[in-house]
Amino acid sequence: MSTVEVEALHSNRLDTFLGMCEAMDAPLCTRLIAIETCCSYFQAWGSSDKQSKQLLLSQVRVKALLDRDQEYVLRQYDAFISIMRRLLQHAHQPLAVQTLALDSLIIMASVETCSSALGSSLPNPKALDAPNGAYRHALCALAHSCSRARPFLLSRLADRHMVHLDASFFLMKHVCRLSRLKPPQAPPRAERLLDLLLLANPPPRDVEPGAASFLMPASKSEWRDGMIVHWPIVCRQLLSHRRHSTMLCRAWRALLSHPLPPHSFRLALTKLPERVLPRVQRPLAYCDFLTGGYACGGVDAILALSGLYVLMSHHGLEYPQFYPKLVNMLTLSTLCGSLRTTFANELFRFTTSSGLPAYIRAAFVKRLGRLTLYAPPFGVCLSCGLTYNLMLQATCLGALIHRCVSASRCPPLGELFGPGKSEDVAVTSAAAVLRACCNTDSLRRNNDAMLDAISLSDPYSPINSDLEACRADGAPLREFYQLCLHYSPSTVSLTAHITAPMGPGGARAIPADLGALASLTYVSLRHLEVCARPKSAPLMITTPNVPGSGNLDDRSRGLPRDSAGAGGSCLVAGFAKWW
Repeated sequence: MSTVEVEALHSNRLDTFLGMCEAMDAPLCTRLIAIETCCSYFQAWGSSDKQSKQLLLSQVRVKALLDRDQEYVLRQYDAFISIMRRLLQHAHQPLAVQTLALDSLIIMASVETCSSALGSSLPNPKALDAPNGAYRHALCALAHSCSRARPFLLSRLADRHMVHLDASFFLMKHVCRLSRLKPPQAPPRAERLLDLLLLANPPPRDVEPGAASFLMPASKSEWRDGMIVHWPIVCRQLLSHRRHSTMLCRAWRALLSHPLPPHSFRLALTKLPERVLPRVQRPLAYCDFLTGGYACGGVDAILALSGLYVLMSHHGLEYPQFYPKLVNMLTLSTLCGSLRTTFANELFRFTTSSGLPAYIRAAFVKRLGRLTLYAPPFGVCLSCGLTYNLMLQATCLGALIHRCVSASRCPPLGELFGPGKSEDVAVTSAAAVLRACCNTDSLRRNNDAMLDAISLSDPYSPINSDLEACRADGAPLREFYQLCLHYSPSTVSLTAHITAPMGPGGARAIPADLGALASLTYVSLRHLEVCARPKSAPLMITTPNVPGSGNLDDRSRGLPRDSAGAGGSCLVAGFAKWW
């Protein structure tokens, strides 16, 4: 029933329909018809005359001024609103019933906005803030529900109703009010309020009067054709972006004053940079919340990175420990965890700033190189992609690949392997990593002196929290040469791009796709390496000989005859020991 006259339903039949709305033993189609019938009845009654409009929201209903029919209809209207709230609040109700209950409450709220205390025919959006209004009952039902509202209900509320200026504004106002409730009134759970607040859609700029959309019946839309000076003051205020921005900031500040569960806390960290910080007038007011999430470490710190970077780059936030903490966050858990795609994109965005010193970029590249030596293959691929893109952005990092370091700048062995050093610190040193790469005990015993010498040739100090004092800008990136003997062909291929000479333009200027590298797993790498067809098949497979050993003509390998001498032998032996 789309339109029902007031006289069409007898009073006894109205009681019957209200009872059928929440009768659990009734068929589903019967309950839906009863809800739609009651909604159409009250919508027609509220739009029938001026007196009925004003009675819907009147908080002081003098019985002496009401006749029996009006008193009865108002009592049934309050009962209908309460029934719709209970149906929407209880999660065990069918989805079709909850959807129709939500739509009925919003329709009743739009009817209520057509009543004005001044007796004007123009709508009154302030009715959405009435204590007994249908809009407040709808939001309170979602906020006080026993379980989280169903995603379909939230998406329906956002898509169909939050496009209206008054609906979005008063939703933020209700969330702000519910967040500040004090005993004996029981405040709703913070995660429920967060779900509601994320539905708000404040305008990014001032709205033109012709493009304004309000929650009101379509038959009353002709009031927009009049002059704006005839509008209610509430409607004129809702056209201002500043008013929506102020209310959005109040609602978020009131909500964040409550402790949030881990899932909701991470959701708030994710939504703040894109939904709140660009739209509020004082973004620095959320600095404490973001720095608190960054100090928690782990997943929370990764999600807080984007918000902190927005405050630092666009709003003048001074946070000196941002990059040292970001380097400390660069571990195997973040490089190979479930959020590695987000972390890789944010890390690359933070390290490509034009004003970033070279030694900070070198610290990230050097730490990525150390992680590649004991990371799984998919983590090695992501680390190589990050290093490759960073070297494209800052060409000065390419000099670290083939750098030779003098022994005068090297730290003593006691700094790397002193007493009391933890296992995590030891494994980050070059000597410990290379010992782990050795396959047999004999190689370890024979190469201890050589490995210690190699560690002395690398001035990088991973235990130093000062990025400038850790001497990463003077350390060679020999870790990527070690990856040339990796068992994964994909890793070897990516390493070849890093160790290749950097020339102007060409294929070297094409950055790696971090999203594709972050999505790699053991299964996908196996599919790439096993199922890929080779470009050419060899006619014969022979055991390769080391250049300079005398078993193979060095000229066939492009090496001069002198390489078999003292200089060539030392070069080949040095690379063999390092690998």
